[in-house]
Amino acid sequence: MNPCSPVLTWSTARIAPARRFDGFRDVVSATHLPWDIPVRRARADYRARLRARTGGDMQVIECECEPCAGRRGAHEIAGSDEAWFGVLHVVAGRERLRQDGSEAYVGAGDLVLWDSTRPIDFVIGRPLHKITLLMPQRLVESVVPDIHDRVCRPVSGATGAGAVFAGHLRSLAAMSGTFTPAQRPRVLSATLDLLALLWGEPRERRDAGDPLAQVRSRALARLGDPSLTIAALAREAGMSLRQLHRLFEDTGTTPARWLWAQRLERCRADIAARPGTGVSEIAFRWGFSDAAHFSRAFRLRFGCSPREWRQRSCAPMRDSGERSGN
Repeated sequence: MNPCSPVLTWSTARIAPARRFDGFRDVVSATHLPWDIPVRRARADYRARLRARTGGDMQVIECECEPCAGRRGAHEIAGSDEAWFGVLHVVAGRERLRQDGSEAYVGAGDLVLWDSTRPIDFVIGRPLHKITLLMPQRLVESVVPDIHDRVCRPVSGATGAGAVFAGHLRSLAAMSGTFTPAQRPRVLSATLDLLALLWGEPRERRDAGDPLAQVRSRALARLGDPSLTIAALAREAGMSLRQLHRLFEDTGTTPARWLWAQRLERCRADIAARPGTGVSEIAFRWGFSDAAHFSRAFRLRFGCSPREWRQRSCAPMRDSGERSGN
């Protein structure tokens, strides 16, 4: 979130009747990432309003709208360079989401998590009031490495951690002023802490008594840091290199190969999900410091170059987009 940027306010009341639904579709894609929202009712009858603060690492959008439906398919996913997690909080009404074979009915007070890099569709059958929080996946994964397991699983915002997080979102959405430069990182950190509290016990606590799990958790949280080496990981864990290697003896791999594989898997996912981002930029983002070395390592593990992998993974996406009319 860029707290220094002005708050965007938008309403169909300011739009000519014939342009209301088209205007709504445009502003949703401009603030919530690209979506395909087909026309399903008379445009002149449509009513919606939106308030958003976008830009930076935390984006908050409050939206009130009438019934509609939409999807993010291959075409829309390809239009986003950054991988995001969305947190949807329904204030009033009801929305249905489908992603990764799961279907979620999100009612008033509920929260649900969705992934911007995977196909998703929604249906709103009656007037809805919701708040959406968008955060880069790299930040969310740093506090909850297995956050992908929580996608499309509604959580109640009426009690416990859900109520705290929902209240935090409503406060961010209602805020009309800005944070100071000193406050911004603290607000971001507090939001991440609350998200981790809601979508799973902190990894450090779950892994208590399991040194291998603790080491892996530390590494996954810092995969993008090029200074993260096996020696650094051992030092942070308070053990010698020999002790670190012993931890991995029963896994069938070594610490270095495991770390190398994790970084390559993140790169492979991003190369497919972010066609507008250069391969070298993605490699550097996940801790590689030499583009040529990365390309050799990628080919060794996956049997093709990074660019060949992009061509293969994007081809079915293009075909799907052509069949769906996108």
